[in-house]
Amino acid sequence: MTKIRELRKAKGLTIKQLAKIAHVNVSTIQAYETNIRDINIANIGNLAKLAIALGCNITDLITNYKLKEILKRASL
Repeated sequence: MTKIRELRKAKGLTIKQLAKIAHVNVSTIQAYETNIRDINIANIGNLAKLAIALGCNITDLITNYKLKEILKRASL
């Protein structure tokens, strides 16, 4: 299970609800949740909107360890 799906389900949200809250397309969220799109190269704007909607940091959504460390150092 991807981190986005895990956080979404923990908040009791459907994909449609998350899409509405985050202002991100349903198909984009579905692609991240099913690994059709690599979350590690996602649009930073979409990551920020999803992180805000899910109540987490952008780094919580990233799976690439090196990228996660770079973003943490940049305080994103």
